[in-house]
Amino acid sequence: MDPVLTNPSDQFHKLTKREHRVRDLCFEPLIFCQSDLFPDNFIVDAGSGNTAAIDFAAASIVPSSFAKFSVMENRLGFDIQHDAYVPMAPDVDNVVALSVLSGMLILGS
Repeated sequence: MDPVLTNPSDQFHKLTKREHRVRDLCFEPLIFCQSDLFPDNFIVDAGSGNTAAIDFAAASIVPSSFAKFSVMENRLGFDIQHDAYVPMAPDVDNVVALSVLSGMLILGS
């Protein structure tokens, strides 16, 4: 047996083809995240063009992969990945695993 797959959890994920798993979450920086990225939650100053968030009901302190996922899967109607800076830990990125998990949650609801 493959020594990497001796953990029953790893065997289960291999059998169910769930290769993408959240790993090393404890190494990610915790950051403030406005996770409800919806146009009505922001205002733009007409004079300066500056944008400000006005609804913090869904804001929280989360691991950086969660914030990066929120930026990627926003409801703004356009891509903001290049406009939002999300600090990440070296060699730790759980965004793909979160995307897979998100799909499973949507299918299950």
